[in-house]
This record gives sequence, structure tokens and C-alpha cells, in this order.
Amino acid sequence: MADMYTDDLFGTLFDKFGGLRLDVSRVFLDVERFKDDEQEPMAKKGMGFAYSKTSMLQDLRTLEYKDEIAEIYDAYHNALDQLVDEKLEVHGKCLILDCHSFPSVPRPYQIKREYDDVDVCIGFDTFHKDERTLLNIKKRFEKENYHVQENFPYSGSMVSNKHYGKNPNIKSVMIELNRRIYMDDITTFETNHNYDKI
Repeated sequence: MADMYTDDLFGTLFDKFGGLRLDVSRVFLDVERFKDDEQEPMAKKGMGFAYSKTSMLQDLRTLEYKDEIAEIYDAYHNALDQLVDEKLEVHGKCLILDCHSFPSVPRPYQIKREYDDVDVCIGFDTFHKDERTLLNIKKRFEKENYHVQENFPYSGSMVSNKHYGKNPNIKSVMIELNRRIYMDDITTFETNHNYDKI
């Protein structure tokens, strides 16, 4: 479930423009999920913002401490709202880059599991779509002969809760890298010869 090496891969962007990084396991808290389980499709698989199942859909834990986990979720989203508001105040607009990796071999929890040929997934929510950024990212990866798909096998992109579906001046693009293009995510978990290029 870990976003392997993404803190380093996207570190230059983070250092230059700022942002938020959640330094706890997604298995503990997934801030990308809707807090309301009724809105969150993955909650049916035991993987809402607080997981009760593993990536192999085995029992993980009870949700006895769900309220305490929700406090951390709220703190993260409040910080994201604040950061977005600061960017809006200075620039009148904000672009969120939502950076992740995905497993080379699909896991049982995944809804879309036939993605053998996908190297890079670019996700977006239609309301917050930034066509120019999407096109630039796609062209850059395709220039290096990577196969890029939009909203497959993952879809959507992080938007601050305060502005989600409301403010068209906030754009968001998710970049998901298939781990196989820069590491061995099966046995050694070490980077490969392609890492520096990525």
C-alpha cells in the first residue's frame, strides 16, 4: 500500500512549491478517501478513511479508534484547506498535484485490475480538471515511451474538502506511477536503473 519513494521522486516539486505530505501509512489513515462512508466506494471493502481490511482483503483491525483517527483526518484536511486558501489569496488560483505510485501486480482490493500496459495514470475530477497540465504531463511521459492512461486504473484527484466541486479556480491532477518503471516492488523493493530518469 505504500507510495514507494514518492517523497523523493516528487521532492523537487514539494521543495519548490510547498505542499502537504502525510507521513503515516495509508493503512492507518487514508486522507484520499471521503470521510463519509456513504460517499466512499472503498468503504464497502473495509477501506474507507480508516481501514478494517488489508490490501489482500484480510481482517486488519476493529475500528474502535475510528473517532481518534478522524481527528487526524480532519487536521490534515484543515491544513490542506488553509494551504489552498493561501495560494488563492496570492495567485487567485491553485493547482494541486496529487502524487502517488501503484503496484506493478494488482491487489485484490483494487477495483480496476487489468492494467499490465499502464506505466503512468493521470487522474482528475472533471470539475477541477486542468487540461493544459494534463496534456503537458501526458506528452512528457509519452515522449519517453511510457504508456499513459487517464483515470485508469485510478481516477480522480485530491481537492480540498472546503472547495471540492465549488471553486473552479482550483485545479487538481493526480500522477500515479507504476512502481515497475522505477523499482522492484515484488522482492527487493530497491530502485532500478530507471530511477534517476523518472
